[in-house]
Amino acid sequence: MPQKKFRVITLCVFGMGTALLLKMLVERAFKELGLDAEVVTTNLTSVSGLVASGQVDLIAAQADLESELSKFNIPLILVKNFTDVEGVKQQIKKLLNIS
Repeated sequence: MPQKKFRVITLCVFGMGTALLLKMLVERAFKELGLDAEVVTTNLTSVSGLVASGQVDLIAAQADLESELSKFNIPLILVKNFTDVEGVKQQIKKLLNIS
């Protein structure tokens, strides 16, 4: 049976620099966990359309955007340190119930 490919959005207010840094961090974390993920970047104003499409498993964003994103009822990977791949891996494992 093929492994599930997780669909992850990384975002920041403008969908540029920070979203791209998050994308690289999340891709690395998924790879190190041996999980397949399609990671795309967007901005804060476009995320609702992507979520409405039903094509999103997880959202990764900087921690200070939690209040704006919690309304979507999509599991959140909240990042404070953009070099902490271990912390992101731990969040992914917890959200996906992986030991």
